[in-house]
Amino acid sequence: MSEDKFDRFERGVFQIFRLTHLGEMQWSRKNPPQSLTGGTNSVFPYFFEAEYGGKRLGLFQERYRYAISETEERWGERVGLVLLDSAGDVEFEFPLTPFTDDLFEAVKIKESNVDDFLNVLMQSEPHGVKI
Repeated sequence: MSEDKFDRFERGVFQIFRLTHLGEMQWSRKNPPQSLTGGTNSVFPYFFEAEYGGKRLGLFQERYRYAISETEERWGERVGLVLLDSAGDVEFEFPLTPFTDDLFEAVKIKESNVDDFLNVLMQSEPHGVKI
């Protein structure tokens, strides 16, 4: 892949991150499509979808096992961003960029409403006591 194409993908993922951070792109948690999970022993604990410009995006975390030796296995994980077709199947998987993990963490935090929970929790802190 040429440097210019990778740079374009990197800028695109950063733009998705920016729109998500600003609240202009909304994500919702869904079940991952069969075209992503089928034929694997992987686990997909998170799969989110968003729509932008008439296209659907999928953002996922995949956990998979891999062999270290004939008798030892380990778990690995990766985060991925995909473009979905009209049937909800994976049409394209974006190359991993430095912003993909940041995008995943931002979406996970927004969708879990952890900020709202922390705000309520901090309001219950006794007056004059700061951690």
